[in-house]
Amino acid sequence: MASGAKKPKRKSAPGRKSSPLKKKALRRRKSKASIEAIPTLAQGAILKPEPTSVEPISGEERIIRLYHAINGVRAGARTSSRTSKLLLGGTPKMAQKVIEEAAEVGIEAIRGDRAALISESADLIYNLVTLWTELGINPGEVWSEMDRREASLGMAEKLPKVD
Repeated sequence: MASGAKKPKRKSAPGRKSSPLKKKALRRRKSKASIEAIPTLAQGAILKPEPTSVEPISGEERIIRLYHAINGVRAGARTSSRTSKLLLGGTPKMAQKVIEEAAEVGIEAIRGDRAALISESADLIYNLVTLWTELGINPGEVWSEMDRREASLGMAEKLPKVD
C-alpha cells in the first residue's frame, strides 16, 4: 500500500451488523480489563482517600432529585450534553432508551454480573425518569399508583389481567 494511503475498512459478513448491546459488552470487557491491570494492595498499590460522601438519601428522594435535575436541563438552568441530546430526541428516542436499558438489565441478570446489573439498573432509572419528564409525569404520581396497588393487593405488584 502506498504511503499515506488509507487502509480499506474491514466489512462484516453481508447481512450481519454489530448490535449496540454487543458493542457495549465489548466496551465493558475492555474497561474491566483495564481495571484488572490496576495494582492491588498485595502488589504495593497506594491507597488514595475516598471522596467524602454526602448524606444518604432514600431512593424516592434520589429519583425526585433526578427528576428536578432533568427538568433543569430542559429549562436551560443546568447543562448536560447527554441529557440534552436525549431530550432533543423526543419521546420515541426516550422510549427506545428505556427499552434498551431494560433489555440490558435482563441480560446482566442472566449473566449473573452483579456490578453490571447495578450499573444498568441505574441507567434504566435515569432513562425512565427522563421519559416521565417528557410526558409530564411526576414521580409522586407513580408512588400514588404503587400505594393504590399495595392497598388492594398487599404489595405494589403488577395488577392482574382482566378478561
